[in-house]
Amino acid sequence: MATKSDVKRRIKAFFNAPVQADSVTAFSDDETTPDFARSAQKPFSVFDPSTITRRTELMRAANAALANADDPTEGLDAAMQVFEEAARQGDLALAQHVLGVFAVHAPKLRSGTPAIPVPPMAFRRERGAIPFGDDDDEEGEGVSLPAMGEDRLHYWREDLYLNEHHRHWHFVYDTSGFPEPGRIRLKSRQGEVFIYMHKQMLARYETERLAAGLPLTEPLTDYSDTLGVGYDPDAREPRFLGYGARPDNETLSAAHQADLNARRTAYRNFLSSGGQIAGRTLPLTASTIGSALESNLAFGTDEIVQQEELNWIAEATHGLHLHNLGHGHIAALGAGQGVMTNPHTSLQDPVFWRWHRMIDDLAEEYYATLLAHAPTDTGIGMNNDLIVVLSEVAGADFSNQDRGALRKTLLRDAATELNEGRTGANLLHTGMIDEEFQYNQGNSTRQFRRASLFTERFAVVARASSTLAQAATARLFLCADRIVQGDEAHLPEQQHRYWIELDRKAVSLEAGETDILFLADESSVVRKIGGTAPWPTSSFTAGGFDDLHDRPGNNDDFCDCGWPLSLLLPRGTEAGMGFQLMVHVSPGSPGASGSSCGSRAFCGARFDSYPELAEINLGYPFDRPAAQGTLAMIDAAPDMARRSLTIQHAPNLPDLLGMNVS
Repeated sequence: MATKSDVKRRIKAFFNAPVQADSVTAFSDDETTPDFARSAQKPFSVFDPSTITRRTELMRAANAALANADDPTEGLDAAMQVFEEAARQGDLALAQHVLGVFAVHAPKLRSGTPAIPVPPMAFRRERGAIPFGDDDDEEGEGVSLPAMGEDRLHYWREDLYLNEHHRHWHFVYDTSGFPEPGRIRLKSRQGEVFIYMHKQMLARYETERLAAGLPLTEPLTDYSDTLGVGYDPDAREPRFLGYGARPDNETLSAAHQADLNARRTAYRNFLSSGGQIAGRTLPLTASTIGSALESNLAFGTDEIVQQEELNWIAEATHGLHLHNLGHGHIAALGAGQGVMTNPHTSLQDPVFWRWHRMIDDLAEEYYATLLAHAPTDTGIGMNNDLIVVLSEVAGADFSNQDRGALRKTLLRDAATELNEGRTGANLLHTGMIDEEFQYNQGNSTRQFRRASLFTERFAVVARASSTLAQAATARLFLCADRIVQGDEAHLPEQQHRYWIELDRKAVSLEAGETDILFLADESSVVRKIGGTAPWPTSSFTAGGFDDLHDRPGNNDDFCDCGWPLSLLLPRGTEAGMGFQLMVHVSPGSPGASGSSCGSRAFCGARFDSYPELAEINLGYPFDRPAAQGTLAMIDAAPDMARRSLTIQHAPNLPDLLGMNVS
């Protein structure tokens, strides 16, 4: 009988099995290569709609193996046999992706199923490991900004934790859903979450560009235009992962240009017709718009139980798939398949952001039709009572402290300052941490050094007044001054797209005043382990990762999903970059359904309703244009408040905080 440890070893070996992104070539047939990785392999991309049927069939087979076994661990062992057989048939890359989706959802399919950890793309090296050789990356990319254009943002686009977030998000929100016996389950508001999560990534990316002295992203609107600066994934470690370089100034083929233009037209026709497509009229909502753009099987439904419905979705989306096929057409440029092939690498290429800025522009054609939010007297008032608490107050390391006691301390100290008319810190810091990693691929281990951005630990306390005791939702946002005020202020009708959501939480307001605490490492946006985000970065050693997932009773598979805490704040500048911090407290709360482990804001809550009020769009109140600009909207609303804040980048921040992270 298979043990949990045996099965987890097989899973890890399967995820680490080498597969070249552009390969149709057999791997060397030797004793070090797993037998399931020796066959000639077919190319695979998560964004290729032609693979949806194969993905669905493989998931059904794995789920059936899990469900039909007498014991959950035996079922997991049987499911792994299904994935290994698919690899022997040349579908290793596809099977690795489907295994990731299976890992996220299977413990919800059958009670008692062990957690299925998805290994990070790279593990932090153990202390005292073998020193680096001459070929290792010593450049400390990102410690100080290089002098050349897009190179200034390699530290951010290639951030391991950021790319891990994007990979895991696509496991949680796979376009082909989660097939179970008799049905295919889709996530609540899946299309809207697709738009919202990528919109938030864009808001953060654009802010990093401003901090680096670069212009805002130019959307890839003209498909005949050059794609601009190229990208070579082998320019920095880890190298030689099978992806090809995309040269500068490439253009899409005429056929691919025509294809994408036709799909954009089909989307716009769907929008302008009021939702008419393939003989039906769908309600125009943020979710249907997002599903039409991606496209995914959640197009018009949260559950598919009849083959006829699946056939209709295939017909309706056949001419869409703009987002997905654009990834594929771009990835085909250059030598071999580029990093745009899959979510765990696509963020690294500058063209990803140009492509998604264009996709978001198309989504905005819907959001621009919505009525602007008007100031409303909800009985909740803010009066700009906002205070920022620095890490000196929060403690340099409180991961093992009593969380309840910590919150009480922070609220007490903040209340004292608020009562005395003070506003706390006006300055927050970011810095760089130089870490050593190892990338495991089969029996090959690549070692490299990478400088990663991280955020000073902080908390925010806001004081709200209410005419009655009521359930409410508190939201915390941040936006660069250069977007919302001064001579460089962006167009008023576009400002809402650049506000970064830092946290969103259900709160219980008392009649009178209530102080609300936002603690950075408990944010609903970030990846959390046991309810708290790893700090200063999300890195694990291989041993630490195994220990975490071998804890008794740990079967929460959403622990690995969410934005990295280290990137919660934008980089800022060494001279200090101005921002507006905003809090909104609105009536109504969706409750606290779902796990405290993982990002509820980006990754939802299992198959429950998405943790947001049904009548509220994600990103509210910045889900649509504000007629006179966002600051005017905030200042006119009694239940919103803002204050100025400066973020300063200190490359030597680890030394200033007395940290030892080597």
